[in-house]
Amino acid sequence: MRKNATATVFLLVALALGGCSSTDPGGGDQGAGESPEVNATEAPDQSPGMQTPAAAAETYSATMPGTENPSASGSADASGPIDLSNHEFPVSWQDALQKAQDKFDGDVSKIELEQSDTGGYEYKIELLSDQQKYAMQVDANSGDVANEKTDDFDGDKVGTERQQKRIDMDSVVSLDEAMDAAKGAQDGPINKWKLEGKESGPQYEFDIDKSDNPQDGDYEVQVDAKTGKVTQQG
Repeated sequence: MRKNATATVFLLVALALGGCSSTDPGGGDQGAGESPEVNATEAPDQSPGMQTPAAAAETYSATMPGTENPSASGSADASGPIDLSNHEFPVSWQDALQKAQDKFDGDVSKIELEQSDTGGYEYKIELLSDQQKYAMQVDANSGDVANEKTDDFDGDKVGTERQQKRIDMDSVVSLDEAMDAAKGAQDGPINKWKLEGKESGPQYEFDIDKSDNPQDGDYEVQVDAKTGKVTQQG
């Protein structure tokens, strides 16, 4: 009898425990081995101040040195003025000059580099024959010819214009040497330069940015192309 009573108690306890484990906290029945349902639209709880991995990565990236958001820090305007004394274009002035000489047989009277109306930079090449002046504009980045024109001389300019303004390229100092002389006289970014033949002789001219007082325009420094000496500034 005692053994039967004990077995009966164990059986009742087992049945009671089995009934409890088969009922989920919400009151609904679920089969053995099944996971409780999770509402896919509900985001998991987060403790205050915690970030999701994606948000944490974004925060880390934004605070890393050298990874500032370009829209926040601003970006350089690619079409804005640049310092021509330390910038090298894909197309050199020699390339532009050769392109003009391939189209027109004449002596060099001007080589110029400046910013164009469209924001890029272009070379202006002028060549002279006895009867004509030829002008070509060449894009300093692409090498494309932006414009070209030929004008006829008349009157006393026939023959004389070429003799007075031709530049013997073998007898002038280099652009770098002239540029160093100009910056020695007036330091600052160079916005424009040209080599031009004049009756008094060939001359370099540099427009140097007035960083201390930009509303007054540029300083203009002239350098003798044969001696490399500064002849005028202001």
